Amino acid sequence: WKNFFQDKTGQIGKPRFHSRKYLKKSYTGKSIIKTAGKRYLKIPKLGYVKTSKTGVWQNTKIKRYTVLLEPTGKYYLSLQVEISEPEKYSLTGKRVGIDVGVADLAILSNGLKYPSFNSSYFE
Repeated sequence: WKNFFQDKTGQIGKPRFHSRKYLKKSYTGKSIIKTAGKRYLKIPKLGYVKTSKTGVWQNTKIKRYTVLLEPTGKYYLSLQVEISEPEKYSLTGKRVGIDVGVADLAILSNGLKYPSFNSSYFE
């Protein structure tokens, strides 16, 4: 503060808060989050937050959330969810070999080819 008040040129700004304990600014909560519409979540103390996908969280229970402020100024939301046990596939008795290559991403022994990600197939 001393440098800020003694500077007559206006080049030195106000001091900013720096945490000694943790460098990233974040907020963690254990409260209940509700899905509101297709792309919105209702978070306690923050209100409605627009998200990218909420359809993924069908039949899940959100247990904990963390809101994180990055140094770039962007906010990120991390969720810890509890899902039910996925259904198991029945065994067919069939086997397949996978060859990972350079020209193609993978070639299976039954003849299927998966092209690499940088090919014109995905463009």
